[in-house]
Amino acid sequence: MQTINRIDLRPVEAEDHLGVSILLTTVFDSPEPARMLVKLREHQEVAMEVVGKHEGRIYGYLAMTRHPRPANWWGLTLVAISPAYQSAGLGSRLIRHGLDLARRAGAPAVTVQGAPEYYKRFGFSIDAARNLRISHGADMTMVYPLDRGTSGYDGTLTFPSGYAHF
Repeated sequence: MQTINRIDLRPVEAEDHLGVSILLTTVFDSPEPARMLVKLREHQEVAMEVVGKHEGRIYGYLAMTRHPRPANWWGLTLVAISPAYQSAGLGSRLIRHGLDLARRAGAPAVTVQGAPEYYKRFGFSIDAARNLRISHGADMTMVYPLDRGTSGYDGTLTFPSGYAHF
């Protein structure tokens, strides 16, 4: 297990795209997440991307996308950590950093679809998503409310069109 103190977090730059694709393909054992990311970028649906790098090598990645509805809501879409840094806290560090960036950018809320037992430690809540109408994954959808009225919001949650290709 590696120490995460040596990893610098910063926004993704064009020169990082190949390294991010390699990391995603390695971590998910499939090219599909990297292909989805290309579509999301093409459709300008990515709100924010962050890499964790050390000595020019990418060890972690996080992407948030924009939901078409509710307006301005973001979704925690991808988190990938190199096997060398899994269980070392890099994923937690990236998620906390991403949530802070979402707050500073003015996103009213951030959603995630994933394991509730993992994401609730960051402040995501299934209860906050209870009134959302969702096309798929309602039992795994959580909300990290940043603005008043986003916890328990009654409305439809739609996903970026870049998802439709996968």
